[in-house]
Amino acid sequence: GRREGVIVEVVSRAHETVVGRYFEESGIGFVVPDNPKIQQEVLVTPGRNASAKVGQFVEVKITHWPTPRFQPQGDVVEVVGNYMAPGMEIDVALRTYDIPHLSNGLCSLNPLVDRLAMVCEMTISKTGEMTDYVFYEAVIHSHARLTYNKVSSILEHPKSAEAKQLRGEYGEVVPHLKQL
Repeated sequence: GRREGVIVEVVSRAHETVVGRYFEESGIGFVVPDNPKIQQEVLVTPGRNASAKVGQFVEVKITHWPTPRFQPQGDVVEVVGNYMAPGMEIDVALRTYDIPHLSNGLCSLNPLVDRLAMVCEMTISKTGEMTDYVFYEAVIHSHARLTYNKVSSILEHPKSAEAKQLRGEYGEVVPHLKQL
């Protein structure tokens, strides 16, 4: 016959929070998820709507999971913004599909670490016109983790205590900074 099974335990949930539009009917708040894969509306716990207004996009944290008899319930943890506000579709998409922010460590030029890069080398005429360009892959190998403020201190205030300390720390790259 046909194979059958029974859910014994839910180990993890795909969505701890849901992003959608907040609505009220007869004094009961609910969120219509923006993600089309989530079919059920989420009831908002009374008094836990974070002062959301009807039609606003909100993020709701699920506090009670759906059962065969009850809808999911949750608390509004953030009012994301107004429907049709500039940039709102991007904010909603990032939250709805859980797109991560770029990692500072993953995307930064860390010292003594090779980073793959795509280069666009351009030739610019004296009149500011781009006359040629070529794309190619490269590897960046940074020798120091410098901020704009550190470089400014080294170059613009060379006699300051901070600049002296930084020159000691980054002595090998200081000549290159001066050439830039």
